[in-house]
Amino acid sequence: MYTLIAQGRRPSVPILMNRLGISKRTVFRYLRIIDTIDRITYDPKQKGYAFLEGNRADKLRLSHDELTVVLAAGEAVSHLGKSFGERFRRLIGNIDLALKPESGI
Repeated sequence: MYTLIAQGRRPSVPILMNRLGISKRTVFRYLRIIDTIDRITYDPKQKGYAFLEGNRADKLRLSHDELTVVLAAGEAVSHLGKSFGERFRRLIGNIDLALKPESGI
């Protein structure tokens, strides 16, 4: 649901119900939970939901220096054992590393 809202398509309750296979009541419960993470609003014109100030995925921006720190941390973590290193790589794989334009990369 978070992803559907983050895509900016302003999904409606019926769309969320159909796409996720959940009840109307569950949609509203999830919307309340999402609203505690990132504020959402109902757009009556488009009859759907949107984030008020962007979402956490869009807010994650790393400079070149910050990315270097993350990569160095990954190298250090790899020495803590195969399992820990794999978990760190999965974590990084799940994060959309979007660099700031001024980073030059």
